[in-house]
Amino acid sequence: MTHRDPLKEYYYTNLVRPLVYSGLVVDEIDLSLNITYGPRESTAEAEIHDLTLVEGWRMDLYETARDDGSGNVEQLRYVYTVQDHSGLSVVRYDNAPHFNNFKHFPHHRHDGPEEAPAPNPDHRLQAFLQDVSVYMGNRKYLQKRRKR
Repeated sequence: MTHRDPLKEYYYTNLVRPLVYSGLVVDEIDLSLNITYGPRESTAEAEIHDLTLVEGWRMDLYETARDDGSGNVEQLRYVYTVQDHSGLSVVRYDNAPHFNNFKHFPHHRHDGPEEAPAPNPDHRLQAFLQDVSVYMGNRKYLQKRRKR
């Protein structure tokens, strides 16, 4: 009998898979996943550091999640960040509990090297990856690459 692990499924579906299909990643995805299993609930911490993207850009991802014991997984904390080829910050999504005046609190983004904060209604990794491709101005390249 195969044991279903909701946290592993969650990270495959919500982190690894979107990265693979984004067309942005040119490096192996080295996911560090630490799961703590408890009698009623389990928690996980996932990290991907210094992932190489097209154009020489770099990405870091960090996320924690909890399985309530019935297979329902809830994202607790996340930070997704990208730097350009020169190391300047391009965009970061996170849910640190500041900027409580923003709609969709605590979800927000930081844009550009000055990391200007702004509300962020769609905090999924897929939305982040789409923003990254827009910042790159590389949409046609990405579409061609996905068709291969």
